[in-house]
Amino acid sequence: LAATTEGTDSNKYQESGHNGAAAKDENTEEPAIGVLFPWFCEVLGVGVFFLLSRYCHALPYTAIMFFIGLIMGLAAEINYGATNQVHESLEMWAKIDGKVLLMIFLPGLLFWDAFNVNVYMFKMSFWQLLIMAFPMVILGAILTALIGYYVFPYGWSWSLAMTFGSILAATDPVAVCALLNEVGAPPRLGLHVSGESMLNDGSAFVFYTIFSAMFFLEMNIEGFGESVDCLGALRIFLQMSVGGALIGFAFGLGLIFLLFLLNHRHDNEENIIQVAATIAMAYASYYVSDQQADSSGILAVIACGITSRAFGENMINNPQMMESFWHLVEHLLNTLLFTLGGVVWGHILAETSGKDWVYLFLLYFLLHVIRFYLVFSFYPILSQIGLKTNLKEAFFISFGGLRGAVGIALSLSLMNDVWAATETADTPEQRQQYDEYRYFAKTIFGMVGGVAFLTLIINGTLSGPLLDYLSLGVSSETRERMAQNQWEKAKEHVLDDFVHLLTDSRFYRVNFAVVSRHVPLLEGLSLKDLELAIARNKEHTPPKQYKKPNLENVLPFLPKDNYKEAPPSNGYESSDDLEEPLIQDMRRIVPVSSIRSIQSAVASIRSIETDSTYGAIKRTESELMVCEEAIELRQAFIDILKAGYHKQIEMGELDGRGFLAYSLLQSLDLASDEISQGTPLNDWEASTATHDIDGGSWKLQTERFAQVFQSFQRCCSATNHTASVEYLEMLTDIKRVLAFISAHEFAQDHFRKNFVKFSDDISEVEMLVLKESKAEVEKAREELKSYESCHVEAVVSHLASTILLNKTAKYAEHISGL
Repeated sequence: LAATTEGTDSNKYQESGHNGAAAKDENTEEPAIGVLFPWFCEVLGVGVFFLLSRYCHALPYTAIMFFIGLIMGLAAEINYGATNQVHESLEMWAKIDGKVLLMIFLPGLLFWDAFNVNVYMFKMSFWQLLIMAFPMVILGAILTALIGYYVFPYGWSWSLAMTFGSILAATDPVAVCALLNEVGAPPRLGLHVSGESMLNDGSAFVFYTIFSAMFFLEMNIEGFGESVDCLGALRIFLQMSVGGALIGFAFGLGLIFLLFLLNHRHDNEENIIQVAATIAMAYASYYVSDQQADSSGILAVIACGITSRAFGENMINNPQMMESFWHLVEHLLNTLLFTLGGVVWGHILAETSGKDWVYLFLLYFLLHVIRFYLVFSFYPILSQIGLKTNLKEAFFISFGGLRGAVGIALSLSLMNDVWAATETADTPEQRQQYDEYRYFAKTIFGMVGGVAFLTLIINGTLSGPLLDYLSLGVSSETRERMAQNQWEKAKEHVLDDFVHLLTDSRFYRVNFAVVSRHVPLLEGLSLKDLELAIARNKEHTPPKQYKKPNLENVLPFLPKDNYKEAPPSNGYESSDDLEEPLIQDMRRIVPVSSIRSIQSAVASIRSIETDSTYGAIKRTESELMVCEEAIELRQAFIDILKAGYHKQIEMGELDGRGFLAYSLLQSLDLASDEISQGTPLNDWEASTATHDIDGGSWKLQTERFAQVFQSFQRCCSATNHTASVEYLEMLTDIKRVLAFISAHEFAQDHFRKNFVKFSDDISEVEMLVLKESKAEVEKAREELKSYESCHVEAVVSHLASTILLNKTAKYAEHISGL
């Protein structure tokens, strides 16, 4: 918003808000301090995202970051003269060169949007988008300029008013596009919104370049600005638009060639290089077009993205990695840009008057009038060409024209360019004139920042209800039917997983009442559904591996009406003997790297054992324990144990975020160190040492504190459950024992599979390692026998519930990606 005065306030802003911290000579600034502000913003962004995702999902993230930046700017303005490092870093970013500012943000924000476009639909709707991006943009810029020239009392020239109109012509529908995908809106509506935004960003930048050059010329500063007549404007327009698109097309072809060369899909490092190539080409295309060819860097980036999508999409080795990387880039840049914009807006906000707020809200209203007027003026054409459109979609496009990243970046660039050009003045009259130009630039940024904030907060929040009101999403009846179908399919999947768990002896003692309470998809289970799941499990399991599920703790909890005859026998005898193996049929997959290391070790050992030096000499057990091949095999076995723990984490059997998993993995590191000294496998003792409070494990203490805290939360949220620290400690110990036994059974199974195939008989060294592992398992089983069976049943039931919920979450992720 505009400052109320142009003299002392402008000088104050020069000292505190734009030219470095007061009371600190600019030459004493440490360049390294500039690194602090961006990452300070990102840390704040993490906290903001957490709060919004958990408690206030409706508020746009970028709008809140802009507001936080506003608070920071106000605080810096009120306490100007502060010398803390955050303030100094903030001021360094606030006065960054305009072209550098655009080069930092725009390529990273625009490339992925262009790459994600549906090329077929883009071609179909090209002429529609072209109308939205050029005729509608220039008319919108002119109408907005009329507001700045005739309605606002700031005394702008026509060229400055057109610069203002060009900046506000750029739309930023990120939040709206996400919403359209979420509710299942028509694809053409999403393309019209996103495609218009991409192209009008480029056209707005072209018009901004032309009219800002004319305004800079009015400032009468040597080498600043350019005289542009009608023919000159046409030349610049064609050079920037056509030239930028051609440069982007060339860089897109270059990117495709690089993607074609980097074709080793299973080489993770090569996949990373592919991702690096995309961001390198995005920024290189912008730089060459903007700095070397005097063309539009924005259109170059957009053309590069669309070209590489059209011809190179199938050459990407790891699409998930590519998508995740660009989402990260977009998040980091949006966080920094909106926070920086809020900071500068906060500087200006501290100097506003009441009339400035009136003009801001008037501008917000008139921009909507202009937007609706333009869309519906061109509606007769837009509804007849390309993908066509309808009145409801046209209404939403009008309302969904948010302002955001590009507008803020351009207005910041304008202000910084003006500020840098008017750094020094030769006479008091010239200083007064320069202060007026600075005032104009501040006013424009204040208006643009305010409009961006209002559209994000108001339009972004109301777009969802408007979609529902216009019935542009999937109809409620259709959505309800789809949701019901997915619910039934999810129930079938979780029931299949549950039946499979019941074939595992670990879960023979599972309490179905507990599981069904934690897994809602199993509520109301009928005998018919259970029989169908058992049949599916038998059908999809190889005959030699098939085991009947143990149903003795399930059938009693099914509705009595399901029993027409006596409950079917499950083929197993009931047994409460805790000495029975808890895990006997786990069939896992060890990472290829671990298998290769094991095979290499075995090959080495085989060559040693067949060496003539050894011949057929049989070594004693004491000699075997300290021999080199035994040490290598134990280390290989430790690697398989690590894979077993990681597999439990992946399957949801072990909480990878908790300290139990941490202590178990740490115990393997401790055991590995002892093995290297010639001692046998002894990771049970190591796991006890890292787990035991008396051993000084602050990590387990923290785990218990977290468990008690979570229990406290449950108590405060309408339950009366209480648990002592000792009880929670006992449950954690049982989990540790179960995880330990599971990992060893897993390792023994794969140790045999990957070793025996080298020979008909297991060698004596391999037999020794397996014997040591079984001894470790026996220790764990002895520990398990010390706990009451009801406590073991509770842990096993909770473990089964955790596994099923984890599988359900993965299934939900899968169907959401379809």
